[in-house]
Amino acid sequence: MNIDREAVRWAYRLFLNREPENEATLGALAAQVSGYEELKGVFLGCDEYREKNPGLLSGFEPPLQVEWSLSERDQELLFNHVQSTWERLGREEPHWSVLTAEKYKQANIRQFSEDFFASGEADVERLLRTLERCGLNLLKFKSCLELGCGLGRVTCWLEKRFERVVAVDISNEHLAYAAEYVKSSKVAFLHLQSMAQMKTLPKADVVYSVIVLQHNPPPVIAVLLRDLLAALNPGGVAFFQVPTYFNGYSFNVKRYKKQELAAQAMEMHLLPQKQVFEIIAQSGAAVLEVLQDDKTFGLSNTFLVQKA
Repeated sequence: MNIDREAVRWAYRLFLNREPENEATLGALAAQVSGYEELKGVFLGCDEYREKNPGLLSGFEPPLQVEWSLSERDQELLFNHVQSTWERLGREEPHWSVLTAEKYKQANIRQFSEDFFASGEADVERLLRTLERCGLNLLKFKSCLELGCGLGRVTCWLEKRFERVVAVDISNEHLAYAAEYVKSSKVAFLHLQSMAQMKTLPKADVVYSVIVLQHNPPPVIAVLLRDLLAALNPGGVAFFQVPTYFNGYSFNVKRYKKQELAAQAMEMHLLPQKQVFEIIAQSGAAVLEVLQDDKTFGLSNTFLVQKA
């Protein structure tokens, strides 16, 4: 497989948090590697990555300073802020907001729209392989609840595997695109308009949410995850991804309300593993697998859990 310069450019951004030195550097590295796994290995193994991520997986990391206490009023305040941001992104850069690659910006999307939606197949295949590893037969799961369906990039592939899919999103702008693309009687689209509405989600055999939870502040992630697991049918499984550690990350509700509520930028947050495991246990579910993934910054994990 040939790697193009755009893939190398985004590897610089994702792994080193900077732009490449020049176009010649991009061309040389693109010609050097033979696939995405090799490209990832080059960056993960370089000195600059290790210097910028000291002890990321060493076990010597300090605890994170994260505030968890949040009133219902503040929950809705933060939720409304996140929703406003994603409605704007849905109007201005709907595809890029889902997959932040230059080729998916509005100026380029006509050329790359097919690639955008095709990319969702690998995400669903990853779900299926994980279930298979854990001895679970997908055929016994009839319904799927997808939180953060965006433009239907993954929904269109979930629809091929389940008898019924409920696709949920915080942004009505994104949902309109998704409903236009995924025209199937098997899929129902649901606009999430409040935190309280999470408690009324329809029950499902499978809950799916990847590259979604991370865009919410930690106390909101915790509530969303708790309500997602509550929506599982007995014996059902949840497959969800969330960042769990980044050296130097902190969250303070008062500071966040003062500094972030005025902005409308895409945010990145995390939920430490300890809190994730506590929520899973409190939900009457068991952890089947925890995978380290490359979905976002720092340490990110994909969890497969099963309801008792």
